[in-house]
Amino acid sequence: AAVPAGMTAEKVINTYIENTGGTKNWEGIKDIRMIMVMTGAAPFDVDVVSVKKKGGKLLEEASAEVQGKNLILQKTIFNGTIGKETGTQGEKVIEGDAVNETRKKAMIFDEAEYLKPSYKLKLMGTEKVDGDDCYAVAVTDETGEAQTEYFSMATGLRKQTVSTMDADNGKVTVTSKFDDYKTVKGLKFPFKFTQSVGPQKMEFKVKSIDINKGFDDSIFEAK
Repeated sequence: AAVPAGMTAEKVINTYIENTGGTKNWEGIKDIRMIMVMTGAAPFDVDVVSVKKKGGKLLEEASAEVQGKNLILQKTIFNGTIGKETGTQGEKVIEGDAVNETRKKAMIFDEAEYLKPSYKLKLMGTEKVDGDDCYAVAVTDETGEAQTEYFSMATGLRKQTVSTMDADNGKVTVTSKFDDYKTVKGLKFPFKFTQSVGPQKMEFKVKSIDINKGFDDSIFEAK
């Protein structure tokens, strides 16, 4: 499909924000909890709980029932400036480059950030994603890290993002697809998404989303 005259990357992002509930509703989120089930990363289902709070706070936990016991596979606790990650490999403090990475993960609604001057946006054209005509928008953040996001021309919703990440043997492509959008408190969220990292494919299904439950700051402090 051709890009309509006058269409810009900023307009694509604005349409997405409007069609998922609007800036005012998104900015009204003080905290959000998502409970998901992940398949494909392990031979068993993994339960994932993610809690985010304004100020870049993040609590993320992945656990599974293994031989009748609940095993915590990975946990991230971050208060916006410092935190720690624990997993089956032990624990490490979140510092240096990892602080910015974790802050990004802790963003409640990163698309609103894209319109800030520190980000560069470029409309690359249109492409089909799973049979759907989409706008392809290249998004570059202040550190120069880039990804391409694909938004449906019909609905304005995000269908896919493609980025690269560092792996042991160079860079690998990470493709995330978003599906099954549902409305929670006037906001649209994808209740199904898949992430392909090289040959590995993981699928996430959202079980519940809670908004503004008043999560206490103390849960984001690493002990």
